[in-house]
Amino acid sequence: MQNTLIRSAVVFICLVLVCSPLSFTQEKPAERMIIVGEYVRQVVNNEALVNVGYRTAHATVGNDWMLLEIGMTVLKGNRQTLQRGAISLISYDDKVVPLATQSEYGDAGYLRMLNSRANRMGDSVNYFPPEAHIGCRIGFFSDPTNRMMSFDQIELSSDRGCFGRVYFKIPGTMKHGPYVLHVQFEKTLLQVPFKLRTDEEQKAYRKKLKELRDAEKKKKDD
Repeated sequence: MQNTLIRSAVVFICLVLVCSPLSFTQEKPAERMIIVGEYVRQVVNNEALVNVGYRTAHATVGNDWMLLEIGMTVLKGNRQTLQRGAISLISYDDKVVPLATQSEYGDAGYLRMLNSRANRMGDSVNYFPPEAHIGCRIGFFSDPTNRMMSFDQIELSSDRGCFGRVYFKIPGTMKHGPYVLHVQFEKTLLQVPFKLRTDEEQKAYRKKLKELRDAEKKKKDD
């Protein structure tokens, strides 16, 4: 398991790059967001940590289903149960989209093509602090190919790093714009912002990422 919270030059504190285009509740002082990779975000506070990978979603704008890779853990010896209803998505037009049900997922044909695409191009969300050394599955969804059951809750503890895929049935279709994943823990709500960019926006974003990488490298060299 990758047990490092911050990984060299690919990790950057969220600056104007991601936060400014999004309208969501301002972060509390104890909460921070980290850009782990081009399509991976991490938000952490004193209670919990959530990683989100959205490369597949970015590549499937126009689809009516969104697939996100997520990883999460709780911190400081905490232990709690997270229900399916604790996860939701705020869409580009400020609509609240609940996590899909297993029945909806099944009726969609288990989204084989979407999953196949994610298998080829999805990013790791296995970024946890060292104490989260036990892997666990986020099993809100299952399909017949792996014979695993789906569950409506997961058990979180600070020694477990849990990860898996979550799915949202988007009203209409996915469009370019800002989205925010909401995860309601016992004490706090973690909000992970990300943006599905147009080609031109993505070019500008990659340029900004390179500038940040170069600045980080120069800082370390100095």
